[in-house]
Amino acid sequence: MPLFSHSRLHLVVDIGTALISGIILRENQTLARDKKPDILEVVRTPIEGKVRHSLMVALNVFFKKTEEALGWRDPATITIGLAAPYYEGETVWARASFVKPTPVSAAMVANLCEEKKTAEQKTLREGEEFFCHDILAVFLNGYHAGRDPKGKAATRLEIAIRFSRWRSALKKELRALLEERFPNTPMRVSTFPIAYGELFRQLPHFTREAAVIDIGGGVTECSFFDEGILEEVFTIPQGANLWLSRIAERERLSRDEVISWVSGSKRFDQAMVHHLAEWNASLRPVVAAKLLTQPARHFFLVGGGAMLPQTLASFSSLLQTFQCGGHADAHSLSVATFRDRFGIWPASLLSFLDISLIALALGLQK
Repeated sequence: MPLFSHSRLHLVVDIGTALISGIILRENQTLARDKKPDILEVVRTPIEGKVRHSLMVALNVFFKKTEEALGWRDPATITIGLAAPYYEGETVWARASFVKPTPVSAAMVANLCEEKKTAEQKTLREGEEFFCHDILAVFLNGYHAGRDPKGKAATRLEIAIRFSRWRSALKKELRALLEERFPNTPMRVSTFPIAYGELFRQLPHFTREAAVIDIGGGVTECSFFDEGILEEVFTIPQGANLWLSRIAERERLSRDEVISWVSGSKRFDQAMVHHLAEWNASLRPVVAAKLLTQPARHFFLVGGGAMLPQTLASFSSLLQTFQCGGHADAHSLSVATFRDRFGIWPASLLSFLDISLIALALGLQK
């Protein structure tokens, strides 16, 4: 596929616990009003093993594949999304008050964030550092003002900020790999809870009380949003790869043989019962606590585990066990929802697995 020299390319990467996936985006620089970006290639590399060395080996293979797919051109930007357990995050509040109504500028918001970041540095453990802090919302006198107050006057300023931290060793190794292959390309690192928050704002029917259940290979990451703000993230050490490996071991089959059961197999349904019961038991206290504060909550299942039809059915059954005054529902969120935001769209994009890449890609268009 030709990569035109006048079009800027962007690399978007999802670093998961079992798989590294990426897409190559091309800016549409035509004179057409609707300048939708093109998704030119999808690149994937499995992570074999659980130690950090295995991750670095897989990343090296992945970036080699990506280099070839790019035609040995440097992308304009590289955006990397991290899943748990590669990072930790926390939503904190920064507050300021004024004697009289004072116009609040974007610079004031930025300065207050920096002050809060300096204070939060004290919470870092040895060998950790922040890699991003995201302004989730700004409140003036208790009222939501988006993320830019635009000079509105207030006596009270409150900012919800998401701080994300990672191990300095991971940063060092990742930067070394990128500098070897793409020395002139800036790298931006984010997390999927942040990316999904941006994704919700682009849904046809934006919902403020939502949760994302991201079922990865080895970890399920649960992100809860209140009034459109990322409130809390919980992780559960269970995922699709773990389930498949345990079934393969118990049935004395290869993992590929187990995967062949997935579609329409009663044997696979029966094999999954125990694992989904354990998964639901881990999710129950987290979901119960959130439904108490917001009964009308929408749950979206994403990730590789959402490709298994049994997970949505199991989670929906869990929701039905709660007697809440509102209405909670569950859906699988597919990449097809956002098909109209892009031009070229490769058939190799996977419905629920690649929603993470679409979330990061749409974030580039803000």
